[in-house]
Amino acid sequence: NSATKKKEVKFVKGHYWLAMSLKHQRKYKQALVIVEEAVHLSPKNTDLKLLHAEVKQKIESYRCENANCASNNSEIDAETRLMVCTRCQNISYCSRKCQKEDWPRHKSACTGDNPNRYNCTNCNKTFSLSQRIQCSVCGNENYCSQQCEKKHK
Repeated sequence: NSATKKKEVKFVKGHYWLAMSLKHQRKYKQALVIVEEAVHLSPKNTDLKLLHAEVKQKIESYRCENANCASNNSEIDAETRLMVCTRCQNISYCSRKCQKEDWPRHKSACTGDNPNRYNCTNCNKTFSLSQRIQCSVCGNENYCSQQCEKKHK
Protein backbone atom coordinates (compact mmCIF):
# COMPACT_ATOMS: atom_id res chain seq x y z
CA ASN A 1 0.00 0.00 0.00
CA SER A 2 1.53 3.34 -1.09
CA ALA A 3 -0.05 5.34 1.77
CA THR A 4 1.53 3.00 4.33
CA LYS A 5 4.88 3.23 2.50
CA LYS A 6 4.74 7.07 2.56
CA LYS A 7 4.01 7.04 6.31
CA GLU A 8 6.92 4.65 6.86
CA VAL A 9 9.32 6.87 4.85
CA LYS A 10 8.15 9.94 6.79
CA PHE A 11 8.59 8.05 10.08
CA VAL A 12 12.13 6.96 9.13
CA LYS A 13 13.11 10.51 8.06
CA GLY A 14 11.74 11.89 11.33
CA HIS A 15 13.74 9.33 13.31
CA TYR A 16 16.87 10.16 11.30
CA TRP A 17 16.65 13.90 12.06
CA LEU A 18 15.75 13.28 15.70
CA ALA A 19 18.78 10.98 16.05
CA MET A 20 20.99 13.61 14.36
CA SER A 21 19.72 16.25 16.78
CA LEU A 22 20.39 14.01 19.78
CA LYS A 23 23.86 13.22 18.43
CA HIS A 24 24.70 16.92 18.19
CA GLN A 25 23.48 17.34 21.78
CA ARG A 26 25.86 14.49 22.74
CA LYS A 27 22.92 12.34 23.86
CA TYR A 28 24.40 9.30 22.17
CA LYS A 29 22.49 6.57 24.02
CA GLN A 30 19.13 8.16 23.17
CA ALA A 31 20.25 8.68 19.57
CA LEU A 32 21.24 5.03 19.31
CA VAL A 33 17.78 3.83 20.39
CA ILE A 34 16.06 6.11 17.85
CA VAL A 35 18.37 5.21 14.96
CA GLU A 36 18.09 1.48 15.72
CA GLU A 37 14.28 1.73 15.41
CA ALA A 38 14.66 3.44 12.04
CA VAL A 39 17.25 0.92 10.79
CA HIS A 40 14.85 -1.89 11.73
CA LEU A 41 12.17 -0.33 9.48
CA SER A 42 14.53 0.61 6.67
CA PRO A 43 17.57 -1.72 6.79
CA LYS A 44 18.86 -0.71 3.34
CA ASN A 45 19.05 3.03 4.10
CA THR A 46 22.77 3.86 3.93
CA ASP A 47 22.41 7.21 5.74
CA LEU A 48 20.86 5.41 8.69
CA LYS A 49 23.58 2.75 8.65
CA LEU A 50 26.30 5.42 8.68
CA LEU A 51 24.61 7.33 11.49
CA HIS A 52 24.17 4.11 13.47
CA ALA A 53 27.88 3.25 13.10
CA GLU A 54 28.91 6.80 14.05
CA VAL A 55 26.74 6.89 17.18
CA LYS A 56 27.94 3.43 18.27
CA GLN A 57 31.56 4.53 17.79
CA LYS A 58 30.94 7.68 19.85
CA ILE A 59 29.51 5.64 22.72
CA GLU A 60 32.40 3.15 22.59
CA SER A 61 35.09 5.86 22.48
CA TYR A 62 33.44 8.10 25.07
CA ARG A 63 36.02 7.91 27.82
CA CYS A 64 38.47 10.01 29.78
CA GLU A 65 41.95 9.99 28.19
CA ASN A 66 43.68 9.88 31.58
CA ALA A 67 44.82 6.24 31.86
CA ASN A 68 44.68 6.47 35.69
CA CYS A 69 41.07 7.69 35.78
CA ALA A 70 38.83 5.48 37.90
CA SER A 71 35.86 6.10 35.59
CA ASN A 72 37.64 4.30 32.73
CA ASN A 73 37.03 0.99 34.47
CA SER A 74 33.32 1.60 34.16
CA GLU A 75 31.35 3.18 31.34
CA ILE A 76 31.09 6.97 31.51
CA ASP A 77 27.54 8.07 30.86
CA ALA A 78 27.58 9.31 27.27
CA GLU A 79 25.47 12.28 28.27
CA THR A 80 28.19 13.53 30.63
CA ARG A 81 29.97 16.34 28.85
CA LEU A 82 33.67 15.58 28.59
CA MET A 83 36.14 18.45 28.69
CA VAL A 84 38.25 18.84 25.54
CA CYS A 85 41.86 20.03 25.63
CA THR A 86 41.57 23.71 24.67
CA ARG A 87 45.00 23.72 23.08
CA CYS A 88 44.68 20.87 20.54
CA GLN A 89 41.01 19.82 20.89
CA ASN A 90 42.01 16.22 20.15
CA ILE A 91 41.71 14.69 23.60
CA SER A 92 38.97 14.57 26.27
CA TYR A 93 38.85 14.36 30.06
CA CYS A 94 36.06 13.78 32.57
CA SER A 95 37.40 16.47 34.94
CA ARG A 96 39.97 19.22 35.38
CA LYS A 97 41.77 16.94 37.87
CA CYS A 98 42.23 14.25 35.21
CA GLN A 99 43.40 16.82 32.68
CA LYS A 100 46.06 18.16 35.08
CA GLU A 101 47.16 14.66 36.07
CA ASP A 102 47.54 13.62 32.41
CA TRP A 103 49.27 16.83 31.24
CA PRO A 104 52.86 15.52 31.59
CA ARG A 105 52.01 12.66 29.21
CA HIS A 106 49.82 14.68 26.85
CA LYS A 107 52.12 17.73 26.73
CA SER A 108 54.55 16.20 24.23
CA ALA A 109 51.74 15.16 21.86
CA CYS A 110 49.70 18.37 22.22
CA THR A 111 50.40 20.39 19.10
CA GLY A 112 48.30 23.44 19.81
CA ASP A 113 47.62 23.62 16.07
CA ASN A 114 44.03 24.69 16.43
CA PRO A 115 42.75 26.82 13.52
CA ASN A 116 40.16 28.44 15.80
CA ARG A 117 42.80 29.89 18.15
CA TYR A 118 44.55 33.24 17.65
CA ASN A 119 47.38 35.18 19.28
CA CYS A 120 46.79 38.82 20.19
CA THR A 121 48.97 41.19 18.14
CA ASN A 122 49.48 43.38 21.21
CA CYS A 123 49.91 41.06 24.23
CA ASN A 124 50.38 37.66 22.47
CA LYS A 125 47.61 36.08 24.60
CA THR A 126 45.91 33.08 22.96
CA PHE A 127 42.16 33.39 22.46
CA SER A 128 39.29 31.73 20.58
CA LEU A 129 37.50 32.78 17.42
CA SER A 130 34.48 33.97 19.42
CA GLN A 131 36.70 36.41 21.37
CA ARG A 132 38.56 37.75 18.32
CA ILE A 133 38.49 41.45 17.58
CA GLN A 134 39.88 42.38 14.18
CA CYS A 135 41.69 45.66 13.63
CA SER A 136 39.11 48.30 12.71
CA VAL A 137 41.64 50.05 10.46
CA CYS A 138 43.26 47.29 8.37
CA GLY A 139 41.34 44.13 9.36
CA ASN A 140 44.58 42.10 9.28
CA GLU A 141 45.48 42.17 12.97
CA ASN A 142 43.74 40.16 15.71
CA TYR A 143 43.24 41.32 19.30
CA CYS A 144 41.98 39.62 22.45
CA SER A 145 40.21 42.76 23.70
CA GLN A 146 39.25 46.29 22.69
CA GLN A 147 41.86 47.59 25.14
CA CYS A 148 44.62 45.75 23.24
CA GLU A 149 43.30 47.10 19.95
CA LYS A 150 43.35 50.68 21.32
CA LYS A 151 46.89 50.25 22.72
CA HIS A 152 48.20 49.07 19.35
CA LYS A 153 46.79 51.98 17.29
